[in-house]
Amino acid sequence: MAKILSINELPETKIEQATAGQIFDLVSRFASYGFNKSHAAAYAIIAYRTGWLRRHHPEEFFAACMNTEMDNVEKLAAFYREAKNLGLTILPPDINASKTRFTVEKKGNGKAIRYALAGIRGVGSTAMDEILAERKKGGPFKSFHDLVRRTGGMLNRRGYESLIKAGALDSLHANRAEMLAGLEVALKEAQSDAKSREIGQASLFDGFLEMPTEPKLPSCPEMAPIDKLQAEFDTLGLYLTGHPITAAKKRLAYVRAKTIAQVLDANTRIQGDVKLGGLLNKIQIKSNRRNEPMGICLISDDTGVTEAVAFSDEFGRIRTSLRQGEAYIFTIGVGERDGERRLFIRGIEPLPLDPGLE
Repeated sequence: MAKILSINELPETKIEQATAGQIFDLVSRFASYGFNKSHAAAYAIIAYRTGWLRRHHPEEFFAACMNTEMDNVEKLAAFYREAKNLGLTILPPDINASKTRFTVEKKGNGKAIRYALAGIRGVGSTAMDEILAERKKGGPFKSFHDLVRRTGGMLNRRGYESLIKAGALDSLHANRAEMLAGLEVALKEAQSDAKSREIGQASLFDGFLEMPTEPKLPSCPEMAPIDKLQAEFDTLGLYLTGHPITAAKKRLAYVRAKTIAQVLDANTRIQGDVKLGGLLNKIQIKSNRRNEPMGICLISDDTGVTEAVAFSDEFGRIRTSLRQGEAYIFTIGVGERDGERRLFIRGIEPLPLDPGLE
C-alpha cells in the first residue's frame, strides 16, 4: 500500500494530523497480512465443510458437484469416476425416474445418485423441465409412443435420439434400435394428433369407443453391446453401464495385461515394463525443452482413467498409428514422483474389440 507522506486537513473528522498518521500506519501494517489471514480462514472453513459433506453425505455431495459442472463434460466425467472409485452407485438416466438435475434417491438400504436428464447432450434443461412438467401432470410415461405423443414439440428429432442412445427410455422399451427405427413414424403421429387437438377435431364416437391400439415399433435386432456403450459415451461423455475394453478380456488375459487400477496401486509390485489394455480417449500434443513434440495420452479401462506420456522419440514412432477412440495394448514403463506413479508409453499394439463384448 502506498504511503501517504502528509495529511494537511481533515475537516470532516476533526482528527489531528498526528493521530490520523498513526491510524493509517495501523491500517497499513494490518493490510500486509490481514487480507491473507481472512482469506485463509474463509477457505479453511469451506474446506472443512466440503470434507465433512464428502465424508458423511457422499451421494449428496457428488450430485451437487456434478450439477455445478453439467456443461463441462471432462469435469463431469472426473466427478463420476471419483464417485465410482468410492463405491457409490450411479443410476442411469430414466425418463420416469430422473429429474432435470442430478438427484439422490433411495436404493435398498442405501442411497444412489440418479443421472440427470439435462446431462444428456442434445436435449437441454428447458425441454427437460417441460417434459417433467408433463410427467407430473399426466403421470409416468407408459410407452415410447406415449412419450412422443405427449411431448411432441418439446424436443426435436435429435433430442429424442439422444434420450434413446443414452438409455433414458429403456424403461419404456427394451430395444433401443427399434425405438430409433420407429422414431420418424412416432413423430409424424404426434404432429397429427397435435393438429387435431388444435382445431378441436373430435370423433363422432368419442367417449363410446376405445382408443385405437398403439402402433408397434419396427422389429429389428438390438444394437451390439459395444455400439450401445459408444452411443452412451457420445450422449453422456462417459461410459456409464460398462466399458468397451471388456470386449477384449480374453486377449488381455492371454498377454497378462494389468488394469489401470492395478498399475496405479502402490501395493502392486511392478518390475520392468508392463502391458496395459485401454481405450485411447484423448491425445494432447506438447513440446519438450528442445521443442520436440511429445504426446500426453488419456487412457481408460473399466477400472479407471489415467494419463501416460509418450516422449518425443517414442511419440515420433507411434504418432501416426494412434487413433482417438481406438483400443490398444500399451507397453508401459512405471515411475514414481512425489509419491505418485507416472506412466510412460514404450510401445503400442492395436487391440481389436469384439462387438459382443465377449
